[in-house]
Amino acid sequence: CEGYLFPDTYEFFEDDTVYNYVNTFYAEFDKKMTPEMRQRAADLGFTLEQAVTLASFVQEEAGNAEDARVSAVFHNRLAEGSPFPRLESNVSSYVQNPNDNNYIYNWIAPYYNTYERAGLPAGPVSNPGSDALQAALYPDQEYLEEKYYFFVTDKNGKYYYAKTVNEHQNNVNTAFSVK
Repeated sequence: CEGYLFPDTYEFFEDDTVYNYVNTFYAEFDKKMTPEMRQRAADLGFTLEQAVTLASFVQEEAGNAEDARVSAVFHNRLAEGSPFPRLESNVSSYVQNPNDNNYIYNWIAPYYNTYERAGLPAGPVSNPGSDALQAALYPDQEYLEEKYYFFVTDKNGKYYYAKTVNEHQNNVNTAFSVK
């Protein structure tokens, strides 16, 4: 179900069934993911699941006005011939420590570890909203064309973007020195 239970505010009766809850979430996803959006995903070379997976990473990494720029960074990393073919998203970092949870580390991490695996992981990591779905399909054109491959945020939520490893390291230093 992950990725397709559309996040929104819903009203249900107290004695409603789980079937109705899930059906309502799925129906809302189908309304939000329009035929035009599905076609756009296909035009980009994505299956529906790949588009939703990318949107889930955008949602978790941004979920704000930076969605389209974060999406552009991910698109650049996913592009054929990219010098940085892994998403390297902190969203998946919770499955990287064998001491945290052996089941997750041993069975799930190999399919979701975006620091070790090239391309998209096995599936969505959350249920993306409308803005993240739009951003996954329509990334910021300037950031695509300028080939931004990195971003980092400071503790105040400011995003810093970079094209090179050196620029990114400078941004990391700046982001972590912000008070």
